[in-house]
Amino acid sequence: MKKIIVATLLLFTINVCFSQQSIYYKAEILRSKYNPVVKKITLSNDVKEILKEFYPEADNITVKLLDENPFFENLFEENAGASLAGFVDKSVSSIGTLDVTNVADGFARFIVKRTKEELSVAFFDKFRELIGKPEYKDAQILFPQTYAVLTALGDRIYNYKVYINVLRESFEADLAALLPNMQRVIEDDNHAAFFKDHPDAKAVCLSSIYLGNALLNKQHPGRIIAGYPADVFLADPTLLDAKGAAETLQLFSESIRSNGAEHYWIGMDTLVRLVDDVVAQNIYLGLIYKKGENIKFRTTTFQLLLAQLKANKETGQIILFVKEFQRKADQVTEAIKNIAGKEQDKLSFSDYYNFYNATLNLVEHGATIHTLSGLASLKPNEKTTTALQVARLGGLVALDINRRNYSSAVVNVYQLYCMIAETNHEKAKQFIIKYGSFMAAVAQAETSEEIENAIETAALPAGSSRIKRETPFNVSLNAYAGLFAGYERIKGVDGGSKFNSFGVSAPIGIAISRGHSFLFIGTGKKGWKENNCSWSSSLFLTMVDIGALTAFRFANDSTESVPHVKLKDIISPGVFLSIGVPKTPLSFNLGYQVGPLLREVTQQKNTYDKNYSRVSVSLCVDIPLLNFYTKSKD
Repeated sequence: MKKIIVATLLLFTINVCFSQQSIYYKAEILRSKYNPVVKKITLSNDVKEILKEFYPEADNITVKLLDENPFFENLFEENAGASLAGFVDKSVSSIGTLDVTNVADGFARFIVKRTKEELSVAFFDKFRELIGKPEYKDAQILFPQTYAVLTALGDRIYNYKVYINVLRESFEADLAALLPNMQRVIEDDNHAAFFKDHPDAKAVCLSSIYLGNALLNKQHPGRIIAGYPADVFLADPTLLDAKGAAETLQLFSESIRSNGAEHYWIGMDTLVRLVDDVVAQNIYLGLIYKKGENIKFRTTTFQLLLAQLKANKETGQIILFVKEFQRKADQVTEAIKNIAGKEQDKLSFSDYYNFYNATLNLVEHGATIHTLSGLASLKPNEKTTTALQVARLGGLVALDINRRNYSSAVVNVYQLYCMIAETNHEKAKQFIIKYGSFMAAVAQAETSEEIENAIETAALPAGSSRIKRETPFNVSLNAYAGLFAGYERIKGVDGGSKFNSFGVSAPIGIAISRGHSFLFIGTGKKGWKENNCSWSSSLFLTMVDIGALTAFRFANDSTESVPHVKLKDIISPGVFLSIGVPKTPLSFNLGYQVGPLLREVTQQKNTYDKNYSRVSVSLCVDIPLLNFYTKSKD
């Protein structure tokens, strides 16, 4: 950074230190002062300044002194108050031929890099600001570790690169705990009113999360079914049919549980031997009848259902229901064997998916109880079918988390959240999908480069560059990088329409700024409407514009070198009014400049244009390069 600053000051200082130039350049400047009419060089102050290096012993450089040099005899005349304009023009012309390719390209790279950093800082600052607001309470509960870290960092978030490992750890911790955290969201008072009117939605969501948590904790599907808290999740009277279906599934699951340690349920062969024997079947159903005496539905009870099936000689329906359950249980058993027989690092996505899917299919079998005679009223309607699909989300989230596929986990949790989020939670919904997906991308990144790419991809223009906005007065060496549109008048060419030019602008110059102001009119430290609306106003004096190089580097930051660039081709004096947008690194710039001759940079060649001037408006990222002065208090 110091090298860049030094190069900048050397490059853009008009008062050139001639003693650092070679004799050739000094001779060239002196030659430019020669007046062919009088055949003399006027001994002006600037000419004396050059000659003083060669006559250090002299108190004053005079014509008489110079005439003693045989090469200077009759060459100089005393100064009669001639203008310095000629000297300035020629010296600037000489300086303009300097090759500044490396310096200009270095600045272009720096501006591109800093632009991305400014936007990234802005993104993190916005992230921290939003998650701290009351209307994002659900996000605070869903991502508690991230909320705690961002809150602790506070304004230090501008230095996010230092804390990126801590942030990444908090991201991963929250993503791994999406299911229990989502349960806390559902049980929070924030949604009490909604669930009072929609108890089915709460039951479905809690059931989904229960299933996912159980799978993540590697519970056997049999234990998942047995441990399902129907009395808690389905306690609302309107959910009596769902509660009865869940208890029926639990009853049949436990009724065919194995005594052996290898399997949770008896095998199909064992079950067939039992139910194909009429006597054994009656005994089995008799025990089921007694065990299910407390299971109730809205229009009947489990005992009345069995008694009706017995009277109608339709007990075969019960047996078919149990056999189908057993078939699905066998699929689960096979999936468990497949997982148990492989080393952890050799398990594929399909291995896990087959297990989870088989488990979900088994659990959902309870919903088919409506196929039994007398329970047709339990047939799932469209709303119930949707609820069953939502109930699968918990298992899918568990699968995603198990495989560290956090991006998919966030999407599935977002769908689950949409099930409970009312219209007034729209902001929280958008926050979860946007910032949750960003957290997932960072957590899943394997290299620092992938983390940086994730940040750049998610970063939006809303955040940093506070010095100008929040201090009474500031003077800085400044760059702006962004897009412009304007009117250009090229020498010798008709100007044409009002707006005839647009592209990338990257001027560098001096910014004189006032914070807490709009058009230099003070807005107060809290700005308009007391909302910390910290605008800034700047008078920006441009010296050079490397927009062409910057545009090239935005598109190609890997090429080591570019065609040579001379200083005269990027000189772009001008004046702009710059309005800094609150809580962002963005500024609106309006002004006039003499356009840089360098129009376009490619790997092969540069494109130049004639002298022209431009009036333009631009939206740019504000990039202070060096603060010369800052007044911190009024």
